[in-house]
Amino acid sequence: MAAHLPFTKVLTGMQYPTDHVVAALSERFEAARIAEELLHYGFAPQHIRLIPSEKAQNLFASYHNDHRLLKSLKEFIAQVASDEGDYYLAYEREAQHGDDLMAIYAPRPPLVDRACDVLKAHHAHAMKFFGRWTVSPLH
Repeated sequence: MAAHLPFTKVLTGMQYPTDHVVAALSERFEAARIAEELLHYGFAPQHIRLIPSEKAQNLFASYHNDHRLLKSLKEFIAQVASDEGDYYLAYEREAQHGDDLMAIYAPRPPLVDRACDVLKAHHAHAMKFFGRWTVSPLH
């Protein structure tokens, strides 16, 4: 499960997963089951990305280490003007609690619905859809 789709870099320097459903998984073994089911429903393998909690924690730590005054100012502006900071902090907390993260490329509403249904069936949580202009919680 690897993605060749780059995420969009935003003002704060974080990666924004445009047109992706992102969720946290408490049970790593569920990731393979989720991927199999998504493949069955027509998702391409390169559109399913698992980020193990250890790797996610390293990515967040690297981001914090590279964060300097200018980036801090940009982050402050982004937090005032958008919801960028909120999703970043929420997923960082999930990774710190040992949850893996999964990102699924879903550029159309039926794909978002299908990905959400599969994730829910496997007890994923903190599900959000990252559209071009908005971040929407999924239930």
